[in-house]
Amino acid sequence: MSLIEALVLAVLQGLTEFLPVSSSGHLVMAAELTQLPLRGSEREAFFVLLHAASLLAVLVYFGREIVRLLSSADRGRALVAIGIGCVPAGLVALALKASGSTALFETPWVVGVAWIATAALLFVTRRVGRGSWGPFERGFGRGVGFLLLVGLAQAVAIVPGISRSGATIAVALLAGMHREEAFRYSFFMALPLIAAAQVIELEALGPVVDAASGGVLAIAFGACFLVSVASLWVLAKMVRGGRLAWFAPYCLVAGLVTLVLWGTGTLS
Repeated sequence: MSLIEALVLAVLQGLTEFLPVSSSGHLVMAAELTQLPLRGSEREAFFVLLHAASLLAVLVYFGREIVRLLSSADRGRALVAIGIGCVPAGLVALALKASGSTALFETPWVVGVAWIATAALLFVTRRVGRGSWGPFERGFGRGVGFLLLVGLAQAVAIVPGISRSGATIAVALLAGMHREEAFRYSFFMALPLIAAAQVIELEALGPVVDAASGGVLAIAFGACFLVSVASLWVLAKMVRGGRLAWFAPYCLVAGLVTLVLWGTGTLS
């Protein structure tokens, strides 16, 4: 794999992992429409490496807040709130892992429909005002049920084309959560799952040394990290400004194009 190819994939991962446009949907379509320079275990290993860069970006971006949260007197309640939000996605991920099925991640029409669903969800947030509660308040804000609802959105986002950040933030906003809290909770809730996935997939990193030289891999990792941090910054600005719906047209067009390509036989 050349440096240019590695950088293209790194930037694609960094841009789409956190912006509400679905990184998994983009990766499925990239595999369908192009001849990716990697195959099989090498491709899996390279994407595990890029996901590690995105994880590092979250830790760096939210570093101070994570430290403050863990050192506060309310850390126990906050950790329980995060754990509650992780339950639905954790159960779904375990079920998929046990089934061994990959059809969900290889079906273009599913991605198209999911992208349109993401667009609709983002679009309705344009009428959402400033919420008044946060997930770490006493009694978990509005209760465990609301946190499980946001967690369910994260579970549904396992479907390629459903944006994890878009779904969780949108549902949190619709449930009346404050914009800043919705943004923070979305990523605090994702951290344990992303970290767990990285640990589970560590063994997949073996073939990455066969994919490209150490220098190319290091540059790709750095590029993905920097783009991921920038994406987080942009997303934070959009959420705080009530402009999450601005991403809806892109998702709608992506979904419609995907369905047209699938309907015409361009995609299998």
